[in-house]
Amino acid sequence: MINSGQSLFDVQPEWCRQPLQEKQIVWGSKRIDFDKVAFFDPTELYLRLAKHIKPYKRIQSISMGIFWPNDKGFCACGCGSQLTGRQTRWASGHNGEPEAIYRILYGTTSTIYFYLAAYHGEKCACCNRTSREVIEQDIRGLPSWSFLHNVAPLKVDHIFPVKLGGGGGWLSNYQLLCHKCHVKKTNEDFGWNRPSLTIQTSLF
Repeated sequence: MINSGQSLFDVQPEWCRQPLQEKQIVWGSKRIDFDKVAFFDPTELYLRLAKHIKPYKRIQSISMGIFWPNDKGFCACGCGSQLTGRQTRWASGHNGEPEAIYRILYGTTSTIYFYLAAYHGEKCACCNRTSREVIEQDIRGLPSWSFLHNVAPLKVDHIFPVKLGGGGGWLSNYQLLCHKCHVKKTNEDFGWNRPSLTIQTSLF
């Protein structure tokens, strides 16, 4: 039985909050220099915010003020830069990385997708198909009314499910899955014996 008052430390494996292993990131022909976010170690952040994180929710209701509180005249990101003029939280140019970190822990799908695609490649973590291959093999040719035309070919999936307490985890608890693999994983996660959805190409 789910106890909504449980801390994420009580129900969530530690690996869900581990930083990604550092490596050089190349996305296509463009080098993406985002290591301060992708390889950020969130350990201290989780210790400070544990009581605010709801492990059974996909989206966290944490305000930016709680997440990055004002630091007595210094930049809230912890860089040590002193605030000047009309600055109240961030020193000049220092809000981009903290905001991305905030969005990841908050559960913002687009931000999480960006970092997963850049780190692992824009492909299904299970069948290894790219988004283009998923479109060509599973979606193109379906009737216009098929709901698959209106969903992303790759979905952001919680490796340790939210239903079991996987909400509010770091990038280490996320992966990209195509619809077929996502349905299969969900069935396995919850012990459902029903077969994965068969994609129909006609009405009959």
